[in-house]
Amino acid sequence: MKDTGTTPVIVLAGGLGTRLRAITQDRCPKPMVPVMLDGQPYPFLEFVLAAHKARGFDDVVICIGHLGQQIVDHFADGSRFGIKIRYAEAETADTGLRVLQAQAVAKAPVHLVVCGDVYLPIDARAFLRSFATHPDWMVALASVRSGSAGAVPNVCADESGTVLAHGDVRAMACEAVGIEGGTLAVREKALGEFATGKDFSLTADLFPQLLRARQLGTVFVETDFFDIGTPEGYYRFCSFAAAGGARPLSLTMD
Repeated sequence: MKDTGTTPVIVLAGGLGTRLRAITQDRCPKPMVPVMLDGQPYPFLEFVLAAHKARGFDDVVICIGHLGQQIVDHFADGSRFGIKIRYAEAETADTGLRVLQAQAVAKAPVHLVVCGDVYLPIDARAFLRSFATHPDWMVALASVRSGSAGAVPNVCADESGTVLAHGDVRAMACEAVGIEGGTLAVREKALGEFATGKDFSLTADLFPQLLRARQLGTVFVETDFFDIGTPEGYYRFCSFAAAGGARPLSLTMD
């Protein structure tokens, strides 16, 4: 595997954000919801990208959809933030087709796929190195062993990290249980069967196939994650950032 620092990052940022409309009022896409620091607003997506830039990941493809022009207007080509940003127009496509479209923009054998509404500050280089030791895995999930209050475990794995079940696994006897943290390593060939332009979902369509073939893995990471998909999750991250836990891209250019 080539240097993991050159692995492109695909950001899923095209969802409708219906659960967060109490905050966004449908005036901005969910990843652009403002987080206040010292009286200044910064889009949540800046924090996500800053965490990866700090680890040397500076090649980004953002999958845009609902109100996506706001993302383009703010980040442009990324040069003012010291990174390279390209875009894949997702419109109303599901997650699988979004990733497939982004892979066509950033061609590479492996892509780091992250959710634009989740902050998971992991060592992505180490995550990708772990993925590289499992050539039988087509996709690996970064999973945490515990999460915010109310987070339901959704990953059941054996001792090697091969995922045995994905969903509500609370009633299952598993050697390892965790919560998917919104970051995945995806081999380009993992989506080969879906390269027809037909819409498909990662979790509903791709993952079941990989589970049957024992080609879905997980790497457990020792950190918490922040999902701003609900107002409660959004306010939790705002408190974390205000306490100095995260910085936006705009403040990494000093």
